[in-house]
Amino acid sequence: MIKVSMNIGGGGNSPYNNIPMFWEMENAREFTNFIREQMFNILLHSHDNYGIKSNCWIGVHIFEDVDEENYFEWDFIIHCKNIREFKKYHKLSREEMDSLRVERDRNNKLNDILNDK
Repeated sequence: MIKVSMNIGGGGNSPYNNIPMFWEMENAREFTNFIREQMFNILLHSHDNYGIKSNCWIGVHIFEDVDEENYFEWDFIIHCKNIREFKKYHKLSREEMDSLRVERDRNNKLNDILNDK
């Protein structure tokens, strides 16, 4: 089990979110899959703060229990432009990002309605 806290930032050293997001995951692979699957949502933080997508970064702190007495923890920064899933959003305009958000929200609402029945 690993504990992950994450901040999303832009060109400067300050993150967009004041309070880190926190998750517990089974392993590091689950975390990397999460980052890839959530790339659009991560980039929305930059979009909503009028940042430049190519400057978006993710600050990560991982804490992993090794056994009852030992643990491993590390901090690192991931530049979003180095993530494969970033490339499909890199050249989108603000209007296209807004349109994708509306489409995503609409699809989520439709799925919620269909799954409730």
